[in-house]
Amino acid sequence: MRNLLPAISIALVLLLFVSCSSEKDEVTLPDPEGTLLFPIDTGLTRVYAVDSIYWDDFTGINDTVSYLIREKIAGTFSDLEGRPTQRIERFRESPTGDWIIDRVWSANRTTMRAERTENNFRYIKLAFPARVGVSWNGNAFNTLPAETYRITQTGSDTAAGMTFSTTATVLQGDSVGNRITRQYGLEKYAQGPGLTYRRNVSLTYNFPLTTVRSGYIYTETLIDYEPR
Repeated sequence: MRNLLPAISIALVLLLFVSCSSEKDEVTLPDPEGTLLFPIDTGLTRVYAVDSIYWDDFTGINDTVSYLIREKIAGTFSDLEGRPTQRIERFRESPTGDWIIDRVWSANRTTMRAERTENNFRYIKLAFPARVGVSWNGNAFNTLPAETYRITQTGSDTAAGMTFSTTATVLQGDSVGNRITRQYGLEKYAQGPGLTYRRNVSLTYNFPLTTVRSGYIYTETLIDYEPR
């Protein structure tokens, strides 16, 4: 019996070592579904540089406007479905440097998707898990024609002079109609600030896709953000 004790002790030590090693090898990803690409923390503030180019067919005016937008998650309320919903206040910088309230939007994040209501249109901005190739109808909850959104890229990217290891690029459609129209949308998200870049193009050309007759190109680029 005494001869068995050392052997039993060694076996127990080896078993404990293997058990501890197995626990260390089990790596839990911090956000495997990608939900943190769409933060909902009250107090989060983002500042965007906006460039808006538009063409007016009626007046013949072609102009470019540049300004800053400060966007803040101001709080949470319950929507008509009883879901926690974020109130998003958007301020536009005035010529005197003051921030003037411009619009109030809202957002929701569930385990399956991220929604945002902009100018009374509710869009599905992201679908989870946020992986390359995942696609969905971004206009499923509004009256606009169906539009396929698709995640085309993930991984690291830079924004506002910083590098983010977890990001996603969403293509919101890219189409040319009858060789005289162009519709295009793209958004980028990063874990931390959320939306880092947005570009929307809606143009009508003089046939065949030579000079622009009417439409706009709108771009938002993140230049700064403050966590809650």
